[in-house]
Amino acid sequence: MEKTILTEYHITEFSEENEKVFGIMGKNTITGDTFEIKRISSNLKAVSSLIEKLNKDEVSLLHFYDIVRDVVYEASVLAIE
Repeated sequence: MEKTILTEYHITEFSEENEKVFGIMGKNTITGDTFEIKRISSNLKAVSSLIEKLNKDEVSLLHFYDIVRDVVYEASVLAIE
């Protein structure tokens, strides 16, 4: 039996004052609902890594925001220490 993937995550890109900033868009593949978090980081590698984890763990749109918020918070705390 083939497994149905309910949510897919993709990178989004914005330009701010001569700097690229990356975000994530999640899409429910069954309903077509989307949710986007813009301007997560200017670090493409970090955002891409987060997208890989979200897709691998099949995170639902319901938990998407909380997970991204937690990851960004942890990164900011580590940067301060």
